[in-house]
Amino acid sequence: MKRVLTTMSLVAALMLTMAPAVLAGGSGSGGHTADQLADAGWNCFNAGPSNWTHCVPPANGSGGAKAITVKVFGVEGSPFLGTEILLSADVYNGQPCMTDGGEPYSYVPPFDAYACHHFDTGH
Repeated sequence: MKRVLTTMSLVAALMLTMAPAVLAGGSGSGGHTADQLADAGWNCFNAGPSNWTHCVPPANGSGGAKAITVKVFGVEGSPFLGTEILLSADVYNGQPCMTDGGEPYSYVPPFDAYACHHFDTGH
């Protein structure tokens, strides 16, 4: 029983930790544009083979995070395309990205991280 309570406590803690990100995300991008997120303190930049606008929440911009959810927009900062999960290279273990056709995560050298896109990248 103690193990069940511990697991339930862990799940509850994860839900509380993720709640602000989920609420901020809402449907689509929560109605936000990349410019609005940048004005709210998010770090937004263009990157990748399609030069999409990527926005990282301010708490994750300081580094050290093992996993970050990035909001991705078209080149001009809209429309909202979807999210991308970045996993630190030291925790990525070759798992497939099921939303990128089951291929391995893509390596992102500037961040020493691996990316999995949760939208149709067309690549």
